[in-house]
Amino acid sequence: MRISLRSGAGEELIEGVRQGTLDVAFLGLPVGVRPKGVHGHELARGDLVAVVAPGHPLAAAVRREVAFEVTTVDFMARLIRQGLGIGMLPAAFVSELPDLPVLQLRDAPARMEHLIWSRFPPSPAAAAFLSALGISAAEASRPHDS
Repeated sequence: MRISLRSGAGEELIEGVRQGTLDVAFLGLPVGVRPKGVHGHELARGDLVAVVAPGHPLAAAVRREVAFEVTTVDFMARLIRQGLGIGMLPAAFVSELPDLPVLQLRDAPARMEHLIWSRFPPSPAAAAFLSALGISAAEASRPHDS
């Protein structure tokens, strides 16, 4: 049995699962957005916080302007440390970045974490993984978008 890990943009991961080239994927999406054409399970939800470089002269108000999205927290943290932007991360992640100041935002956007899997019959590895996470056979066969 061979297991490989891949990171990517949400739509890229959803499409891979939808087509059956990926068995499962973890996604962070805005609350209320549900990936279509896949099975899924909601894992958690939480507000996003702003993460800035040490000494950043942040004004009293933060205007959200998404210039680009980064697929890994490590890469985002490197960009922030270099002063190349401000990151929006789930509050649960920021304990892994103790050197970066965190700003709580009023009316912060929230994010829902999803586990998704293909509608095709799961591979033995995917079936074992879903079972280990407590995903029952009944839940595994129920569409996420219905």
